[in-house]
Amino acid sequence: MRLLIVDHFFGQDIDALRHAAAEHELRVVSPDLLGDVARKMFPASVFSDSLGETYARPEYAEARRRYEARASSILESLYCAFPFDALIIPSDTIVYLRACIPAAHQMGIPVIVLNKETTISPHTLTAEARVIGEFLPFISDRLLVCSENNRRFWLNAGADARRLFVTGQPRFDLYRQPARWKTLEWLGVNVQEGLPTLLFFSYDVGAYSPEGPSAPVWTQLLTETEKVLVDLARAGHFNLLVKPHPQQQRIRETQERLSSLAGPAWGNLVQWLPGGLDTRQLIVNAQTVVGFQTTAMFEAMAAGKRVVYTFWTDAATRLGDAVVPFHEMGDALLVARSPRELEAHLLSPPGSLLTEAQTRSRSLAVENQLGPIDGHASGRCIELIEECVADHANRVGAPALSLRRRLDLEAPARCRRALSSAQLDSVSWRLVDWFWPVASPTWLAVRWFLGKRGPALSRHSVIERRRAAEERVGACRADLRRFA
Repeated sequence: MRLLIVDHFFGQDIDALRHAAAEHELRVVSPDLLGDVARKMFPASVFSDSLGETYARPEYAEARRRYEARASSILESLYCAFPFDALIIPSDTIVYLRACIPAAHQMGIPVIVLNKETTISPHTLTAEARVIGEFLPFISDRLLVCSENNRRFWLNAGADARRLFVTGQPRFDLYRQPARWKTLEWLGVNVQEGLPTLLFFSYDVGAYSPEGPSAPVWTQLLTETEKVLVDLARAGHFNLLVKPHPQQQRIRETQERLSSLAGPAWGNLVQWLPGGLDTRQLIVNAQTVVGFQTTAMFEAMAAGKRVVYTFWTDAATRLGDAVVPFHEMGDALLVARSPRELEAHLLSPPGSLLTEAQTRSRSLAVENQLGPIDGHASGRCIELIEECVADHANRVGAPALSLRRRLDLEAPARCRRALSSAQLDSVSWRLVDWFWPVASPTWLAVRWFLGKRGPALSRHSVIERRRAAEERVGACRADLRRFA
């Protein structure tokens, strides 16, 4: 079985699938392959509206038609290089992935959503589900969700119950597979020996808020939490590791604030981690986890860690009914309702093993939101994907077979064109990398001339794009060997 997977921020789930599906062939493609095209056809507001209202506006009907045609062509080229049996995506509410679904169906290929979203707040479960159901209804063939709570969301959004399957989340299998755990040193994180490690999950001041991501509702909660944590770390009570969300905004502003608080402890007892580091590996290495509205709180409970949830300020009280109710789970974690209480929790001894009642409360809370964490979610997903592929193979119609035959004939020429394009990209980005001392100020001048409308370009992004292009060259050459 050949699976084509579009990696839109769910690489950990993909790695878990690889671990469980060694006998199958998986090919992972960058979301930029489609996303870069879509961003040229739609305004930025389409991508910032996750509920789909903007994307569905009548004035974008022609843009949708043009993009669907382009996405279909891209998917056909991918099929020529890698004749896949199923397309795996993390959600069909991501607008630039959504257009691939009818194209795959034209080829008689099923589209399976391995849903990357886990924790669902009460507001999301009801109000947002209705909006999603209206503007971005489920249109794929199967939807694999982690939990019954997640399944309820999609039922509220109008999805067909016969297409919904609760599997658990593949990436969480790691918590029951100690052989796959890595040390902090292996991750490139050096901490002071003899001190426990506290992991804090940072967040945007508008994140998780029903008032919208731009509303700075959690500013007081975040800054007061940071001060308590940094002060205790500076006093030598623990190593403080601060992990931002991979898509967190205002990173530099947050770093500067923490650096100012930490003083000489910055980079030593207080460390800011890259957003892309594996959350799971950090959790298994920490003794204490502190956070707010994040799935990582449930993960830390599943991993048996001391977990402290921060919940104070007027904003937290006012919006308590709309967010994930960690503040009502006091028998499963510690709830800090003031800065002083947070400090008291962190200075108290961690305690011994969890009681039977605490373990039971944690299990119920975790399974409700994340589903079963037993180390076998990946295997369940692979079994359901295999069933779906086999069922589809028996129902492929004549038009789809005709299209596949045409693509088989076109495959060598398409693969050669793809190789030429990848080689050109590779050479271009290699030149930019080589001439970076000149290219960087030149790009800044261009941005200034454009009124700073162009995206910022960093050395890191140049290196990443060069590597991606070089990997594409290698993949295209491997594809062409099929026709030799």
